[in-house]
Amino acid sequence: MIISILDLLFSHPFTLNYLRTGQVSPSTNSLCIFWNFINGTFSFATYLAMAWASIERHFLIFYPAVFSSRRKRVLFHYIPLISTALIYPIMFSIITVFLYPCQNVFSMIALFCGYSCALRIPTVALYARIVNNFVPTFIVVVSSLSLLVRVIMQKRRVQRNQFHWRKCRRMIIQLMTTVSLFLVITMPVTLVSIIQYCCVPTFGAAVQAPYLSFLIRFLNILMPFVCLGLLPEIWPKLLPWKRQSDRVGPTQMRTFLVITMPVTLVSIIQYCCVPTFGAAVQAPYLSFLIRFLNILMPFVCLGLLPEIWPKLLPWKRQSDRVGPTQMRTITLTKT
Repeated sequence: MIISILDLLFSHPFTLNYLRTGQVSPSTNSLCIFWNFINGTFSFATYLAMAWASIERHFLIFYPAVFSSRRKRVLFHYIPLISTALIYPIMFSIITVFLYPCQNVFSMIALFCGYSCALRIPTVALYARIVNNFVPTFIVVVSSLSLLVRVIMQKRRVQRNQFHWRKCRRMIIQLMTTVSLFLVITMPVTLVSIIQYCCVPTFGAAVQAPYLSFLIRFLNILMPFVCLGLLPEIWPKLLPWKRQSDRVGPTQMRTFLVITMPVTLVSIIQYCCVPTFGAAVQAPYLSFLIRFLNILMPFVCLGLLPEIWPKLLPWKRQSDRVGPTQMRTITLTKT
C-alpha cells in the first residue's frame, strides 16, 4: 500500500501531464532521469513486494512461531522485505539510470521519455523483464495456488491438528484479493512479453503499447483501496492521536483546502492583479493537483470511518478476524 501511494504521488502526475499534452513537460533531461528512476523503483518494488507477501503468508498461517519474537520478526520479516522491495529496486534503478556506461538520449514525446539507455540494451532489458517481472509473477501464482491447496487439505484435518482456520481465514482472503488484482492487471502484459521473447516477436504489438502498458498503471491506483478495504483497523494505529469525535469534519476540510487552495489563490491573483501570475505551474501542476482530491478523499473517509466496514460487510463476524496481535501487526506491515 505504501509503495502504491508513493507511486501515485510522485510518478502518476508526470504520466497524467504527458497524456494531457502528448509530450514531457517540462522537457528536460533532469525530469526524464527522475521520472525513469521513480517509475522503475516503484514498478519493480510492487512486483517484488507482492512476491514476498505471497511467500510470507505461508509462514504466517502455518508457522506463526517464526514471528513470535521481535528478533525473529526482524530477521524473517523486515530484513527480507526491505531487501527485496526497497534496497534491490533502488539499487537496480540507480545502476540502470545513473551508473550504467551509456549515454541517455531521451525522447520528449514518448512516455517515460523512452526509458533509460541501459534498458534499451537487449541483455539488460531481458534481465529486467525476467528477474523483475516474470519471476515475481511466477512466484505469486505458485505461492497463491499452493497456499489454497494447503489450506484446503489442512482444513479437512482441522479437528485432529487444531488448525486455527477461523483466525487465519482473513489473512487468506486478504492475500487472494490482492493477488487477484495483481494478476488480473499484470498477467496480460506478462504473457504477451513472454510470447514475444520466446516465440513471436510481434505478438500483441498492436495492443501492448496503447493498452496493456497503461493497464499496469491501474495496479498502484487500485491497490490502496483494496488494502484499506481489507484492513480498516489499521487507521487507529496509524493515527493514534486522533480522537473519534474530532475526525470527520476538520480532517476532510483540511484535505480539501490543502489540495484546492493553491490553484484557487493563483486564480484569484490572476483575475484581480497579475494575469500571468503562476502561469508556468498552473497548467502542468496545479490543475492536475485538483485531480488528487477525488483520489485521496476515499482514503480519508475510510481512514476516518473504519467503523463503517462492519456495516458494509454485515456477514463478517467479529470473531472471524485475525486473532493474535503479533500476527495482525505483521500482516498489516506487509500489506
